[in-house]
This record gives sequence, structure tokens and C-alpha cells, in this order.
Amino acid sequence: MKTTIIISSFAIALSMISCTKEKPKTEVSYSYKAEDGSRAKATFIEEGKDKTITLESNHNKFVLDFKKKTAEGEFYERSTISAETKGDSLLISQDDQVIHLVKDK
Repeated sequence: MKTTIIISSFAIALSMISCTKEKPKTEVSYSYKAEDGSRAKATFIEEGKDKTITLESNHNKFVLDFKKKTAEGEFYERSTISAETKGDSLLISQDDQVIHLVKDK
């Protein structure tokens, strides 16, 4: 009986320790500028297997999910909005509109 209680307690303690492990999270933000002078902030977040980009501009905020690596960067998408990184460029597309942004230096 004592052995069963000790083993059960040990198993519970191990499961509690493993549940409290947090996924490593990296977050990097860059400022981008459009041809018309408007600005946007892009925050790339990687947490375990999850990877997203958060785009903020003109009091609007959009979160896009990582979909695939491309030859020149990465492709993100959610609903009708997509974004593709290409070096220092960020191309944002919604419907037939494409916005070309360049990373601020």
C-alpha cells in the first residue's frame, strides 16, 4: 500500500513538473515604410511550433499565421490577408490590393 502511494505521488509530481514547462518564445519587431510615407510595425512571433506575424498600422492590428517558407523568405496568411517577406521587403496583399513595404534603416 505504501509503495503504491509513493509511486502515485511521484507520478503526479512528474506530471505537474512537465505541465509547467513553457514553450520558448521569440519575438522580433521591425518598422516598415511604404512608398507614400506611411509606416507599419511587423512583429514576428515564434512559440514552439506556432509562428505568426502581427501587423500594426493606423490603429489596425492583423495577426497572420505562418504557412510556408519561400525561396526568398516566408509566407503568412489569415482570412483574406497575406504577407510575404523578401529580404528587407514585406508585401501585404488583400483582395486585389498589394502594399509594398521596406524595412526602416
